[in-house]
Order: sequence, then structure tokens, then C-alpha cells
Amino acid sequence: SEVWDAGAGFEVSTEREYRLLPENLYGRTVSLNNPLRENIDRFIEFGNRLQAQMVIPPDHGSNMPPKGCQFSLRLNHKSLPVDQSLLVEPKRPSRFGVPWESFLSSASLYREGILSGVHIHNGSEQNTLSFYREALKAILAVAEKNKIPLRYVNLGGGFHLIPQPKLIHLLSELCKIADTLPVFIEPGHVLCRNAGFLLCKVHSVRPFDGNRYYITLDASYDCHAKWSYPSWRGPEYLEITKMPYQKLPEPEPGFKFFIFTGATCYERDQLGIFRVAENGSALPVAPDDMILLSNINGYSFAWNTGFNGVSKAMVRFF
Repeated sequence: SEVWDAGAGFEVSTEREYRLLPENLYGRTVSLNNPLRENIDRFIEFGNRLQAQMVIPPDHGSNMPPKGCQFSLRLNHKSLPVDQSLLVEPKRPSRFGVPWESFLSSASLYREGILSGVHIHNGSEQNTLSFYREALKAILAVAEKNKIPLRYVNLGGGFHLIPQPKLIHLLSELCKIADTLPVFIEPGHVLCRNAGFLLCKVHSVRPFDGNRYYITLDASYDCHAKWSYPSWRGPEYLEITKMPYQKLPEPEPGFKFFIFTGATCYERDQLGIFRVAENGSALPVAPDDMILLSNINGYSFAWNTGFNGVSKAMVRFF
């Protein structure tokens, strides 16, 4: 409600997500990824200011985008002409968005009003404070040099790793760099992290060497916690530490390790690894116990699905 009261907009990926938005979107900005051309009318029926990201540069033939909203070219953040050391993992590939060269070659489409803005698809948690600043400068410099009439720049997401005081300073800097040009960001996880929970049940407990245990749950990472990094809300008497995701920990004296795995046959279906200080010989987890996982974000809700006999998670709002 605070986001709505502040006049902020929304970023959605599917029509199902769009249908969950408030009915009165008049004048609010909605950023849509991967739109199907035939349902653009359904996305603008609430009177919002729709921005749609294009993953393929349009041409002057059958690939022309439909009218009724502003279209931006979705750029791969790894292709921007900025120092790659500004990225957290410069060698990690990013598979979404068109290369920088597509932006340079689309100048005429902006001048003709077919394209309106630029959207940066950021790799998951890949950006530093300096990256956003330098990325915006690079885009504006090319737009000025090539006389590209940009109407806005959308810098995407990934802001939740930046501490709040630094984030406020960064936003102030971005406003100064852009001057009067609107700059959009997608800070969803900043606003709703730790807001979601996943309640599931233990199927089995399988020990292996070094006080390490595989805990199979009736939930699944890919089905119910996709794009989240869950925390285990275990008994209060336990000293629980969340360990690096997908990295099997080495045995450590004085600690037990619990690897929470999902119910699918997918080998990477893992909801988290947790280290627990030993508190007697009894295990704090047993079959049929309920497990509460926190830090489930909005993406997990949007991707809530079933697979291989695993049911969708029931969703409740409080």
C-alpha cells in the first residue's frame, strides 16, 4: 500500500501477474517484459502508462510493434561499454537482452517513434553502485552523439544489495546525471524482501558423513521458491547460519549441516544449506515436521507452479 500511495508503478512479466495489480492503474507506469503482441490491448485496458521491453529489435516489416504503449529495447547489461570490473562476476554469462550494437543500429527507429526507451536486463545480483552510474552515462552519451530521442531509461533491478544510505545517494546521483530525462528502477526486492514465507513438510532425513544431512521437503525450489534465497526459521534455541547456496559444506567440528532439497527429480532442486551449532545428539528435524522458510520474494509467487507430481503452493495474503 505504501508503494501505491507513493505513486510508484509496477514491473510484470506475465498477464497473470498483471491481473493481480490494482484495478485503477490510470496514469501509473507498468513495465512489461516479453509481451505477446496480440494481448497488448488487455495490458493497457486499465489506463496505465505501459512500457514494454522488446527482446528482438523491430524492423519495418512484420516485426513492427503494436501501437498503444511505449516500447524499449532490452539490452544485455554485460554488453554495455563500461569497465567490466564494475560487475560482481564479470565472466558470468547473461542470456537475456540484445547486445549494445543493436541499440546503436536502432537510432532510426527511435527517431521515427517506433522505440521510446532503453531497458537494461541485469544479471541476478551482478551490479555494483558504480555500474548503474556508468551505465546511465554510457547510454546518454550515445543517445546525444547519435541524436536518439530517448523518452526514458529503465535501469532494471538488483538494487537490494546496496545499503540504503548508499542507495539513496545513488538515486540522487542518477537524477543529476539524467537531468530531466525520466529514469526508472525496479527495486521490488528492496521493498518486499523477507515478506514471503514458504511452509512445507519434511519427507525424509538422510544422514551422510560428517554430521551432514539431506532433508527432503514436500516443496521445491524451482516450483515454489524460484529466484529466492530462503532462510530457515527454525526453533529459537538453535544457532542457524545460512550457508552459500549449492556449495556442499565440508564437515566442521561442533556443527551439523542440513541440506534442504526439493521433492522433484531435478538435481539442483535445493532450497538451502544451513549450519547449526550442535545442541545435544537429537536432531531438530524429523519426518512430518513442518519447516518454515522466509525470504521468499515476489518472483517465487509469480513462478509458483507444479512439476512431476509436486503441487502448486497454496497462496495466502496476510
